[in-house]
Amino acid sequence: MGLLGTGSHEVVLEDVFVPWDQIFRWPDSMVKTNLPTSVFAHGTWFISICAAATHLGLARRTIDEARHELKGKTDRAGLPLADQQATVIAFEECEGQLFSLRAGVEKALDEIWACGLNRQKLEKRQRLEIGLACATAVRQSEQIVHLAYNLAGASAILRTGTLQRLYRDVGCLVHYVSVNTKYLEAIGRYRAGQDTFGYHI
Repeated sequence: MGLLGTGSHEVVLEDVFVPWDQIFRWPDSMVKTNLPTSVFAHGTWFISICAAATHLGLARRTIDEARHELKGKTDRAGLPLADQQATVIAFEECEGQLFSLRAGVEKALDEIWACGLNRQKLEKRQRLEIGLACATAVRQSEQIVHLAYNLAGASAILRTGTLQRLYRDVGCLVHYVSVNTKYLEAIGRYRAGQDTFGYHI
């Protein structure tokens, strides 16, 4: 189904006036202002950041909600579910993965920001790193959400509950053009100097 269910597969703009100074060539162009913080973000990687930020947020919220869901719950022996070894370890694995994913995206963004401050175009390496970091963040965040969701127990399946919504939402953007498996393939081809079938990394 991809993104069809979200309605974002179709965008209609009617009677919109776009000033000339806001029009640019795609995918390569330079900034049109003299502001020291201006940067022109060309390439698919820029769109990937939005998806990565969304999924990292979904993963963070799911971990927190799952921990909250387990408060006060016990197993058949009367032992707290949140204190069991497997649960504690699983939550920390989620936390560790999320920390690493965020760190990777933030490191790549720091370099891009520095380029913007110096009015420099991004190097090939930087474009590869941010694209890969964002695509990985989206795809691995989905796994974090699934694991944390399962830790919450049967109450997580409540259709109107927060965990159920998070579980549904995290499956959406993995199909998006800027983070899907085809984009990962394009990154690999770009790294190897091959044809990227239309992707602007």
